[in-house]
Amino acid sequence: MKTWTVRLLRSFGVLHIVFGLAGFALAIELLRRYSAAPIRPDDLRFEPAAYYTCTALNLIFVSVLVFAGILLWRADLRGVRLSNWLFATEIAYWLLTSTLGLFLTMSHRPTLSVLGLSMGAVGGIGNMGISPQILTGYPIIALVALNLLRKRLLQAGTLVKTAG
Repeated sequence: MKTWTVRLLRSFGVLHIVFGLAGFALAIELLRRYSAAPIRPDDLRFEPAAYYTCTALNLIFVSVLVFAGILLWRADLRGVRLSNWLFATEIAYWLLTSTLGLFLTMSHRPTLSVLGLSMGAVGGIGNMGISPQILTGYPIIALVALNLLRKRLLQAGTLVKTAG
């Protein structure tokens, strides 16, 4: 039995939980501060909706991250499957919101342009929940490492195959 692989899997579980709780704390603190901010001007009239949407999605992401971390801490390979889904979704979300705001801003339709400006205005503060992960490259690192660990554990027969 390769105990170092199980320990490493559990270490990623702890990292998941730490990144999740840190992201949750950052998102909630900014939510508290943003809610106390004054009303935005007309050129950013969609900013509150964009901010609350981004923050809600980020809170979902960090909640799933903590849950996946608990599964990994238990050495349950379903945590790897959940992490694969989560990190792929986070990366796609981050890329989509980053580019969509830019494309909408360049639109010739005034409403879409204002929506794009509003999305760009909240790009940093609305994604504060996943920002610690994105800034450190954790989704990519964890995706590679967890899948290598999963493969090694399944080959060694250390764990019962619970992740399809």
